[in-house]
Amino acid sequence: MGVFDEVKERVTAREVMERAGIVFNRNNMCRCPFHQDKTASMKVKPTDKKYFCFGCGEKGDAIDFVAKYYNRSPREAAMQIADEFGIIYDSSVRSPPKPVRREKSPMQILEETKTKTYRVLSDYLHLLKEWERNFRPESMEKIDERYVEAVQNREKVEFQLDTLLWGTEDEKEAVIHDLGKGVEDIERRVREYRRNQGTVNHNRQRSCEAVH
Repeated sequence: MGVFDEVKERVTAREVMERAGIVFNRNNMCRCPFHQDKTASMKVKPTDKKYFCFGCGEKGDAIDFVAKYYNRSPREAAMQIADEFGIIYDSSVRSPPKPVRREKSPMQILEETKTKTYRVLSDYLHLLKEWERNFRPESMEKIDERYVEAVQNREKVEFQLDTLLWGTEDEKEAVIHDLGKGVEDIERRVREYRRNQGTVNHNRQRSCEAVH
């Protein structure tokens, strides 16, 4: 067999990731190296041939991981893995042809929706925790609406995220169905808040520089 077939058959995604220094927790989760992952959102069991990140949607097999992680071409990645794992292959076998691009199936669309929903809810949860911490009232007479929203929604969002990670397919689809277009609203609110927050911080920094 050629290098691609040998590597895909004999090496798991988990093996090349651990060789790259990726650390997994007891639930087989790790921080995704392909985006600024604040929580462990990539799940790869020891026997898994492929990896998948619930945060950014990055997925693939051992060759895909090495190619992206080390900025290699697919063939260079396959040869690197073969060398590192001592795999002997037939170098005369030609590389497989590039796959023909096909329309996305309903299953692919659903998976992408799950991924986006998880990412948006994860960002929202981080914001809620920030609000709960930063706007905790000193008295009951003056309570910031952001603190109220955080207290009311944090546990619900945590439950939705847990369901998207560990629930059955029916439970995951139920979360997506219940949220509906609300995911777009949440994403827009978080993005606008972060943008405004960045503007305020920038103006504050300029004011401090002007004073000094």
